[in-house]
Amino acid sequence: MKQRAIMFSGSSVFAILKGQKRQTRRTRGLEKINSQPETWRTVGHTIFGEHILEDLAALTSGRYPPDCRLLLSCPYGRPGDRLWVKEEFAMVCPHFPTVRGMEWNGVIGVPWDVRYKADDSVATVVPTTKGPENFAWQPARRMARWASRITLEIVDVRIERLQDINFSDCIAEGIDPHIDYPGGKGKSVEQLRSDFRRLWDDLNAKRGHGWHLDPWVWVVSFKLINNQGPPA
Repeated sequence: MKQRAIMFSGSSVFAILKGQKRQTRRTRGLEKINSQPETWRTVGHTIFGEHILEDLAALTSGRYPPDCRLLLSCPYGRPGDRLWVKEEFAMVCPHFPTVRGMEWNGVIGVPWDVRYKADDSVATVVPTTKGPENFAWQPARRMARWASRITLEIVDVRIERLQDINFSDCIAEGIDPHIDYPGGKGKSVEQLRSDFRRLWDDLNAKRGHGWHLDPWVWVVSFKLINNQGPPA
């Protein structure tokens, strides 16, 4: 079992904590096939180049082009591996009388409170490496392992086109299936896909992976195994 970091927006973190989000779609590691999509085909949820792959394990035999081996190298891991979540956070206060000007200043091994922006909760941690040098909100990318409160276990990984997302996968992505007014019926698949498209474009369009491009994506399904606070 391996552990890797993964970043989530505040809304996604909130949905994970409420048990509403159990899936994420990512493009990292698929740059090659997204830059040359016409050379790739799809059968079910598996992509391949010129060769039909009876079994992904056959890729290790060397009988197939190196490009195909990306199917075995999802940057987020395989089923059974774990992901620790990076999210927006802030150091709140130390558990000892004074720290020069109430700044971080490299203090390690002393309990601190960490505030998580997604739900404004606080947990006590013991830093093992130097962290932020002030109490301002920090972007998710700056979170160290000791500050992470959420651990996920991967239960499935596949590759598919972004626009192949279906009704159940929209819900697994954390999209609310209910219409927000009294007596409202459940959303149609078109409404769910539209909501997901807006969420996707808010996070990915500026990175060159807009919905209209229909890029190949990793579909990583996971379960929450820890949200009780950072590891000791």
